Amino acid sequence: MYIYIDNKTKDVIEINQFHDKDTNVLKTNKVYIGKIDKHNTFCPNEFYDNKSNKAEINLKLSEALEDLLSPNNKTILEDKPVIGLAALVNQEPKDTAFKNFSRHFCNDAFILKIINSGAVPMMIPYIREENDKLIPQFVNSIDGLMLPGGADIDPTVYGEEKVKECGKTDITLDLFHIKLIKECIKQRKPILGICRGFQLINVALGGTLYQDISYFKKDINHMDLKNYEGCTHDIEISENTILKSIVNTNTLGVNSLHHQIVKDIAPTLKQSAKSPEGIIEGLESKDSDTFIVGVQWHPETMVSNKEIMDKIFKAFATRCSL
Repeated sequence: MYIYIDNKTKDVIEINQFHDKDTNVLKTNKVYIGKIDKHNTFCPNEFYDNKSNKAEINLKLSEALEDLLSPNNKTILEDKPVIGLAALVNQEPKDTAFKNFSRHFCNDAFILKIINSGAVPMMIPYIREENDKLIPQFVNSIDGLMLPGGADIDPTVYGEEKVKECGKTDITLDLFHIKLIKECIKQRKPILGICRGFQLINVALGGTLYQDISYFKKDINHMDLKNYEGCTHDIEISENTILKSIVNTNTLGVNSLHHQIVKDIAPTLKQSAKSPEGIIEGLESKDSDTFIVGVQWHPETMVSNKEIMDKIFKAFATRCSL
């Protein structure tokens, strides 16, 4: 018998090996007996309280804790949170001999922001519907999910027919990302959505979009593609929101690279920011204990207000480490 402590979950497992009398095969029996808390103290469960060989277990547990707290394992105790970055997909890559195989990718700016915020990026590839059973394991292996900018969301997902102003869409990717979002909520993992990701959170939770900003009165150029490092317009930050607690300002200059916007807000979300003409620029969970935050702009590329933009990623990484 020996004791194993899971470095990530801090679960304490009693492991016993024995020979099966019928098959004479060596088998392993694993029993959860408790957890190590943040003070590195063993918290037993009811099964442990009923064990007769507590003295032997305590000795093995003491040895396991000594190994866990040794200088050689210091890096294990200081594990950084893992942030899953939902990959985008190029279904028809032209610059390759393997044209029948799609490519999964994400912009380098997101990867750098995750690393600089003190977390570890891990790209989550798109998988086909027949492999959906892998989604819970994807989410279980990360501490939070980031949804980046990208193509338009297929309007059939929120019950509308596509209009001519809607851009190219990929409904299979949309549905996969929505399943990731819902699994993260189920497992209570923090979520940060940017541009398309912001819109996708709203759609996943029952909201809708304007397929093109022309269906909403506007006075600002929201497709300011050449000015992605600077400020296109100001936004007003709502009081009593997670976003306000992060940026600590009432107004903020942001860039703008989108032509679809939020129409109906999902029932479990609330507005956290808006543009001068009333376009929704930020959404988050109504439940303040749940970190679901979405922003319409691209904080990952901004040089203007960089220090404030970096706070968004650092706050997300901090929440993922809890």
